[in-house]
Amino acid sequence: MTIDVEMALGDLLPPPSAADHLRTSPSTLRRWRGKGIGPPTVAVAGRVMYRRSDLDSWVSELEASFYRLEMDIAMRKWAQVR
Repeated sequence: MTIDVEMALGDLLPPPSAADHLRTSPSTLRRWRGKGIGPPTVAVAGRVMYRRSDLDSWVSELEASFYRLEMDIAMRKWAQVR
């Protein structure tokens, strides 16, 4: 009987699967982790893993940050025109 590792660990993903989920490469994900700018990680038996829900939340936070930045830039430009 074989056990699907991803099923056994719930929504935990190893780095290659997490990179696929984010549509990036494992090396980019590793670089982000090294710089402390990537999604949160979980240590499982000494291995780096990612919760699928954390990846989705991290992307949502980035999208919201970009939206706020775009709005701030637009408001500053509008204030200069007035």
